[in-house]
This record gives sequence, C-alpha cells and structure tokens, in this order.
Amino acid sequence: MNVTIIPEGREFLAFSYTKPADWIVADIPSEEPNFEDPKYFAPLAASVSPCGSGAFTVGARMRYSDGTLRDWLAFLCAADNTEIGEIHEFSAGEMRGLRFEARQVADGAVMRMRNLYVEDGGRLYAICAMAAEANFLEVSATLAEMAESFRPVEIQGPTVEPNLGTLDPEHPTNRNLRDNGIGLVPRVVTVNRDENYAVLAAAAVNATFRIPLGWHAIDDGRRTLLFHTQSDVQINLDRRNRSGATDTQILDGLEESYQNTQPDIQSLRLELGGMPSLAFRNFRSGDDIVEQVFLLREIADRNTVLCARVTSPDGGMGDALETAEIVLSSIQAVAA
Repeated sequence: MNVTIIPEGREFLAFSYTKPADWIVADIPSEEPNFEDPKYFAPLAASVSPCGSGAFTVGARMRYSDGTLRDWLAFLCAADNTEIGEIHEFSAGEMRGLRFEARQVADGAVMRMRNLYVEDGGRLYAICAMAAEANFLEVSATLAEMAESFRPVEIQGPTVEPNLGTLDPEHPTNRNLRDNGIGLVPRVVTVNRDENYAVLAAAAVNATFRIPLGWHAIDDGRRTLLFHTQSDVQINLDRRNRSGATDTQILDGLEESYQNTQPDIQSLRLELGGMPSLAFRNFRSGDDIVEQVFLLREIADRNTVLCARVTSPDGGMGDALETAEIVLSSIQAVAA
C-alpha cells in the first residue's frame, strides 16, 4: 500500500513510499533537532516487519554546503562505521539518488541494508531499509522495493552537480585501476541524463565520443578501454599505424594471427555501420569462450586508423555492438 507521510511543522519534507500491508508503523519520538551535528537527520518515518526481522526508516536534513551526493554518502557511512557495497545511480522522473547495499556492525549485531540517498530541492533524504544479517536474504527484495518506492510529494530535482557514477575517478573500480597503474578516467565533457549518455575526451584516440551512462572508461595514453561490469562487455579503442595497408589488409592480418593461435576459431567479414569489420566466434580467453569483433573507422590522419575491439560473453555480442556503434559514430575532432 502507498503511504504518504506529511511531517507536522515540516510539510515541505512530505513524501510517500510503499509499505507492505502487514508492516507496522512505528511512532517517531519527539526530539529537538540538532542540525549543528553534520551526521544528524530529522527522523520522519519508521516501520517494522511483523516478526521484527526488517525495519524501514526515513530521515532528512538540508543538503551540505559543498560536495556531491556521493561525497555525503561516503562521509555519513564512514561516520557510522558502515561498509558500502557497489553504488548505483537511481532516478524516477526528476528525482535523482544513489542506491546501495551496506553492512554495519554495532554492539555485536550485524545489519545488512538496502539504502537510497536522495538530494531534492536542497533537501537530503536518507532512506534505510535494513535487517539482521541472518534474516537479510528472506526480506531483501521487500527492503529494496520499499527503499526504491520513496518519492518526495513535490519533486524539485537535484541542486548539486550530477553524480558521475561509473565515470567518477573515485569510483572504487576506477580508483583501483588507477592505483595499480592501469590508467585514468578520461575527462567528462558533459552528461546528458535525459538521453542517458556522457561525452568523454580520451587522450589515446585524441577524440571526444559518447558513452552510455553506467559504463566505465579507462585511458592509459595508448588505448581507451570501455567496459560494463554487469554484462562483462569490453570495447578497446586504439589508433593503429596503417604502414601502407588498406582496411582489408589490416583485417587479413588479424584473421591470420587469430587462426594461427586458435585453429578452431570461426571468423566472418562484415560491414557494421559502414565500417569494415571482422567477427570471431569460439574464441578462447583463458577458461572462457567469448566473441570478438574488430571495427575499423577512418580518421583525419590517413596514415592511421581507429580500431575498436569489442569483446562479449558468448551470445552477447548484439548489445555490445550497439554500444560500439554509438561510440564510433559519435567520435568528433579526431586529429593527427
């Protein structure tokens, strides 16, 4: 059932959420707010499951004067000794937030959470849906549904700069790659959330291009690697010296090299989006069988060619190529 909460004296913080019919609404204790404490959130709502194995709370405060939603999330969780799992962007209409799983050990008890943090119109909401670790799996789906059903009654939209998510240099995956010398996140030129893409400027290919939100990008000056952790798709971009070779001759060389190392590999010549392409199936990468497609795109310097190597799990190349074509067709200002 959908429940609307209108806090007395703070009607501007009104919101709604979906409460399971058998969950019990808990009373909110009366207390004097202490917003001088940067960790303080005014309690607005709470409910518990019938057997007490799950709990749902909503708190709010005005946003901090600087930083981003991700910065605030990291600060608050660190202050409460809460371990953060992978963070995902969440949106509903004009509302923007971050959803994540978390784990907290306090007073000998271990709690698991499905949380959502939202900044809307200068108001910062913390939506926490939690259960004891021993009971978490049985109520996890319900907790996620409750947290993600949260909506301010009057959605105003965020007032802070957009969160870069997987393109944030401090995202755990990107930070780990940087600290191990793999490469850096390319400069983000712009983010278009309505159309779900960002424009990057990558040094390795000396170009700007579009990438769907939710993808990672790493550049080491020699190649730009785009990848999606959930689908295991990778797109490797690099500029190659033609050494006088035509597109056909370049693909001939790739095909011969692959067949020499893996005689059972299957190959197919294609033209995708007007780009000469070479597809491989039954390609072994370690213990995995994957698919690979090479696409060649002309650039301003006729002595070089832009090469995209797309790798996907067996049977997953269709979606991977859609993203590759978005990237390659949007390339701008490629120069010698």
